[in-house]
Amino acid sequence: MTLQIKPYGSRPTFAVEETAPIIELEDNQGVVLKDSLYHCKEHLKQVCVECNFDYSLQNFLTRQMEHNGTGVPIPSEEIQKKIQELKTQGNSFFRTKNFEQAAAKYTQALACCNQRPPWDPASIISEESSVLYCNRAACFLEMGKYAEALWETEVVIRLKRTWGKAHYRRGKAYLMLGRYKEAAESLEFALVYGADNAETRKALKEAKAML
Repeated sequence: MTLQIKPYGSRPTFAVEETAPIIELEDNQGVVLKDSLYHCKEHLKQVCVECNFDYSLQNFLTRQMEHNGTGVPIPSEEIQKKIQELKTQGNSFFRTKNFEQAAAKYTQALACCNQRPPWDPASIISEESSVLYCNRAACFLEMGKYAEALWETEVVIRLKRTWGKAHYRRGKAYLMLGRYKEAAESLEFALVYGADNAETRKALKEAKAML
């Protein structure tokens, strides 16, 4: 299986037997079957931008059922690998203070995460998304986009309510927006949930001084 990055995200496609017959479907003139997989009739592609055709998820399920007979696919290793690759690139940009480029990489990784099929475990999607949103929030804080950072951290806290780093970054966003009461509350939570460090305590002191 290969993972192709399209304008609308990542989709899995599959190798097919070249000698497999092409079967036309009476009830859908634009779709054919080859090697048990859906293809667009005009270009014989499983994902075709020109035909606005995407049966990749159905094809994924077909292949998985052939593999283990359960009908419940395992999480895509290709998607996981691509997400990790993009996240690593984003982390590298962040360390060199290229925050805009870092945010762009995290955004691309989130797009891949959102392309996971609905049968993938929610815990995997939640974990991947929360880390990427929190990383992008850090970029927004450095870029002075405090409202955007606040929104990102709100999403993260809904996914991982007891993650101290998310509460810290939300507190920082509140602090920079002049919402000192909310900032102090968030930073207190950050201390409770494990982000007990000099940066958190400094930010909390600043917030309380403004009340």
